Amino acid sequence: MSERLDSIEVFVAVVEAGNFAAAADKLKLTRSAVGKSVARLEARLDTRLFHRTTRSHRLTEPGQSYYERCRRARDELAAAGEELEAGRRDPVGRVRLTMPIIIGRLLIAPLLFDLGERHPQLSFDITYRDRRVDLIEEGIDLAIRSGALDDSTTLAARALGRQVMGVYASPGYLAKHSRPASYEDLVAQRTSHRFVGYARQGWRQPCLCRQCRHPPPL
Repeated sequence: MSERLDSIEVFVAVVEAGNFAAAADKLKLTRSAVGKSVARLEARLDTRLFHRTTRSHRLTEPGQSYYERCRRARDELAAAGEELEAGRRDPVGRVRLTMPIIIGRLLIAPLLFDLGERHPQLSFDITYRDRRVDLIEEGIDLAIRSGALDDSTTLAARALGRQVMGVYASPGYLAKHSRPASYEDLVAQRTSHRFVGYARQGWRQPCLCRQCRHPPPL
């Protein structure tokens, strides 16, 4: 592939320089190397690109058509490189994100509004959902998630902070039931307390209710 691209580059240089000698000077090659590169390209395409004489050369009709396509491809590649370079200087384009509903709306969305104001050419497509999604399958660029992460060889993760979960009770509930003095006391009294557990994506935070009888992890 590299040799093919090199041959195309030499061919375009010959056309734009006007002759093989000028193209050789531009590419820092010998005139013989330029001639052989063009000959290999013609052999691979099974098409004569130049009409050659001892004193001049000019493009054949297929050669002219091939040059126009090569020039457009070169310009597209150059434009793509400039676009990537511009994106490194100033963020441009759309970013697709997914994040938990509460964390996303209360903590992340305000940050994205500020980011969007600083970079007007940057836009966000946000999906609020608690279930985990396949980022690659659904075309997601960035996911904000809480909890343990599965091992992955294709995704990169960075810790943003800590989220603490606990067991809480209202003053009215504690007025009617004994108040546990410690976590161990709560575990010992689990049959006398009622709980509401937290569930997400089929995973439930273990609780101390009579049905589960499993204490939450510390």
